[in-house]
Amino acid sequence: MGRNRGAHIGQALRALHTRKGTIACEDRVQTLSHFAQRVATLAAGLSRDGGLQPGDRVAIAALNSERYLEWLFAVPSAGGIIAPLNYRWSVEEASEAVEQIGATVLVLDQTCLQQWPDLHTRCQSLRLQILLGPGLNCPSSFVDAEEVLTWAGPSLDIDLKWAPDSTALICFTSGTTGRPKGVAISHDALVVQSLAKIAVIGYNSSDVYLHISPLCHIGGISSAFANIMAGASHVILPRFNAVAVFDAIQEHHVTSMIIVPTMLADLVAASASTTGLLRSQRSFTSIRILLNGAGGIPAQLLDSTRLLFPNAEIFSAYGMTEACSSMSFIPVDEQDSTGQLGGVCVGKPAPHVELRIGQPVTEQNPIDAKENPIVKSGLFREGNVLTRGPHVMEFYWGLPTETAAVLSANGWLDTGDVGWMDESGRLWLLGRSKDVIKSGGENVYASEVENVLMKHPAISSVAVVGIPDERLTEMVVAFVRLRDKWVWEEQYQGKLSVTGASNQIQVEDYLGNRVVSQIELRIHCQQLGLSRYKVPRLILVSKEPFPTTSTGKIKKDLVRHMALKRLAKTSSHMETGDLKPLTGVEPLKRNTLTRSRL
Repeated sequence: MGRNRGAHIGQALRALHTRKGTIACEDRVQTLSHFAQRVATLAAGLSRDGGLQPGDRVAIAALNSERYLEWLFAVPSAGGIIAPLNYRWSVEEASEAVEQIGATVLVLDQTCLQQWPDLHTRCQSLRLQILLGPGLNCPSSFVDAEEVLTWAGPSLDIDLKWAPDSTALICFTSGTTGRPKGVAISHDALVVQSLAKIAVIGYNSSDVYLHISPLCHIGGISSAFANIMAGASHVILPRFNAVAVFDAIQEHHVTSMIIVPTMLADLVAASASTTGLLRSQRSFTSIRILLNGAGGIPAQLLDSTRLLFPNAEIFSAYGMTEACSSMSFIPVDEQDSTGQLGGVCVGKPAPHVELRIGQPVTEQNPIDAKENPIVKSGLFREGNVLTRGPHVMEFYWGLPTETAAVLSANGWLDTGDVGWMDESGRLWLLGRSKDVIKSGGENVYASEVENVLMKHPAISSVAVVGIPDERLTEMVVAFVRLRDKWVWEEQYQGKLSVTGASNQIQVEDYLGNRVVSQIELRIHCQQLGLSRYKVPRLILVSKEPFPTTSTGKIKKDLVRHMALKRLAKTSSHMETGDLKPLTGVEPLKRNTLTRSRL
C-alpha cells in the first residue's frame, strides 16, 4: 500500500535539478534544484520521524511563500494528502474543516497562528503541529518546520509514495451557497491540469511566474504546479497588493501571472493614481501571459489592462475546484462574438477534458449512463454542463450524499452550470443552474442580465437575483454599484434622448457628474438585446461592495437577503411613490442647467 505506477505530481521535481530557474519570496532566493532537494528532504523527514503514513491528511494555512510551496509538494511525495485551509476563515470554519477531513498534522505560519491561537486545541484528530517560516519563536506545542528537515536521515533522492486512493490534495470550495466542501483531487488530475496549462497557455522554462493568487485555492495551486513542471522561475508575494505587483514585475521581469477581475481593477486603479505609471509602459512590457480565472472582464477594464500590459496575451479560463481548475480556455479577443442562444463563450475544452450538455446527474436515466444522447443532436441545445476525464474530483471528503448528487457512476461531473455548444465545439455558458430566476414562466439567467448591465459605463459591479413575487413567481432585481463621477437619479423628469447609433443616454448635471437612472438602464438592456421579461423590474444601488468569497465570487444568497431586507423596510414608501429608501441613494435635485445630450 502507498505505491503506485500512475502519475505523481512529485515526478516533476527530478527535472528541476537541471533547470536554471529560481524561486524568490521577499528577500529570499533559491534555485529550483535547491527547492527540489528541500522537498525531497522534507518528504523523507515526514515519513521517517514524522510518522506520516500514506493517506494521512496534513492541513496547512499560511500566506504565500516558497515554504508553503515546498509543503504542497512534500506531503503528496510522502504519500500524504495536503489540505490547504483558507487563511481568511474564522477559527470555527478552520476547525470544522480540520475535523471534517480528520487531519493528523497541522501546519501554520506566524500570521495564521496569531489569527487562530487555539485552533490546535479545538481539533482532536491532530497529533503534530508545525510552525512554518524561518527565524520564528516556536511555541512549545509546535515543531519548527526547519527541524522536520533534520528528521530525514541520509536521504539522497526522493522516494515517491501514493495515498491508497491516489488522492494528493483536498481543496476546499469557496462556499458561495453554503459551507466549504473538501474536494479530493488525484495525482492524475493535477498532472493533466498542469500539462493542459503548458500546452494551451504556453508556460515554459523561460517564464517568470508571479504568484498573486492564494495557494489555498485551486487556481493558485494548479498554476504553481504547472509552472514547476514547465521549469519556470517563480516570484511569490505573500498577499496581493497592487504596488507590490508592479514592483515585482519591474524587479524580476515577470512574464506571466493569473488574475481575477477584482485584481485587475485594483492594478488599473493603482496605476492611475501613481504619477506617470500608466503612461510609461516600458516596465510592464515583460508580461506576455495573463490568465483570467474568475468570470468575464468588463470591456472598459479590458481596455485599461491592454494599456497597462501591452504585450500580454490575455486568456480566460472556465473551471471549478471539482474539476481541478480549468476545463476550457479562450483568448479574450475571441469572446466578442454573439451566440445563437446567448451567453458567454468560454472556448473549447482542454485536451484531457470531455464536455457535454445533458440532464443533471440526479435526473439521468440508464441511457445517460452509457451514452451521450445529446452529442449528435445537441448543438444549440440548452442544458446542464457535464464533464468527464482524469481532471474530475474523486469525491467530496466525507460527504457521500453530496458526491452522488453531482458525480455519476460513470464519471460525469455536473458542474452546476447551464450552457450550450456550437458547431465548432465551443462551450457557451448561460449561468448557474441554481442562479436561474423563474419569472412569469420563463427562465432568466442572472449572469446574462449581469453581462449586459456591465456594458453600461456607469456600472462598476452588479449582482442580479430573484425576489419572490405573487404574480411572476420571482421578480428580476439588479443590485448595482456606480463608478466614480456617476450619480443616481431615480425619478428623472426630463425627456430622454436616445439615437439608434448609441447604446447610452448621456445626461449630465451642472457639476459635470454623469447621471444614470433606472429608466436608462432598462433601455440599455433592451437595446443590447435582452428580452423584456429579462429586464430587471427593480434596480437598487449599493454603496458598499458586494459580499464575496475569498476568490471574488459574489455571495448571491447574501445579496438576495439584502434585497429582501430593503424591500421589507420600504414597502410603505413604494406605495406612496417615494423610492429613495428603496434605492439607497438620494435622488439628484433638478437644476435648470441639467441637460440631455446625444
